[in-house]
Amino acid sequence: MTGFLRTAAYILAGLCILLVSAGIATLIGLRSAGDLSPEKMRSFILSEEEQAWLKQMAERPPEPAAHKAEVEPPPGGVTEDDLLTRIAERANADRATQVIEDLRRRRLALDERQAWIDQQHAELALAKGDLERLRRQLDTSRLDLEEERRHLDTDRAQWAAAQVQNTTAVQHLGEAEQVRYQQQAKLYEQMKDAAWQSLKKFEPREIAKYLALMDPKKAAKLLTLAEQDKTVAEGFTTTIHRELLKLNLERSSTDQIQRLATLYGFMKGPEVAGYLKNSSPEEVADILIAMGDSGTKKRAEILESLRAVDADKALDAQRQLLKRMPTTKAAGP
Repeated sequence: MTGFLRTAAYILAGLCILLVSAGIATLIGLRSAGDLSPEKMRSFILSEEEQAWLKQMAERPPEPAAHKAEVEPPPGGVTEDDLLTRIAERANADRATQVIEDLRRRRLALDERQAWIDQQHAELALAKGDLERLRRQLDTSRLDLEEERRHLDTDRAQWAAAQVQNTTAVQHLGEAEQVRYQQQAKLYEQMKDAAWQSLKKFEPREIAKYLALMDPKKAAKLLTLAEQDKTVAEGFTTTIHRELLKLNLERSSTDQIQRLATLYGFMKGPEVAGYLKNSSPEEVADILIAMGDSGTKKRAEILESLRAVDADKALDAQRQLLKRMPTTKAAGP
């Protein structure tokens, strides 16, 4: 059914095109033959009276142009041109007023910004003055601190020197005490076996000091008597042996060496050399080693000062340092 309708539509469309084409061809033929001029078309459509009127209107002469009379203004009024002029002047005046107002606002804004800039400049000037005063105060404080530090360094050096003197005095007292121990040890040697009856009343540390200063054979004999003595507490002789292992009669104690190293670190090299000139190279090396890694500069200063006082002792102490501290650099040639 759909195909039939489509075919019928095509046929009708073809017929319509043919009819239109035929009509157009007929009109073209009539126009070419002069049968379709406007006059002939009017004769078909208009009556004779209408045609005569159209002919009369076409042959009428042209009328003169109409003159536009000027409108007289009312009494006391203005003309249209004056009114337009006034309106233009008023518009220009309003525009000028607006421009002037805009310029005035801009001027006010610029004045306000200039006032703000002046205020900021004044504040910056005040801040600069404050910073300058603060800088002067800091410089004064720095100078005061440097002066105070110099005083503190001087006081600390004096205190260290006094402490070294006290330590040296204690060391001398220790040497005198050691002499007394030696004399007493010789007395106990003469007492032979009877000396144990007196020694066992002391502390193990005191007994160890006496035994260390006695003849080894006689000291061994007294230790044998101590082992055989049933009146002493258990482990008494063992304690004496331990104290003997701790003794170091010829060298300063570790605490004393560390104390001297700390005090010498506060003092100048020549002052330290004056105290070390009577010490052995081993003691000098012990003190310099006790200064630690942070005392490298002070160690070199002390060696240089000691070289000026006793070159041989300084060289021996430096050799001890090289043996016991392989990474230590020699101070000077």
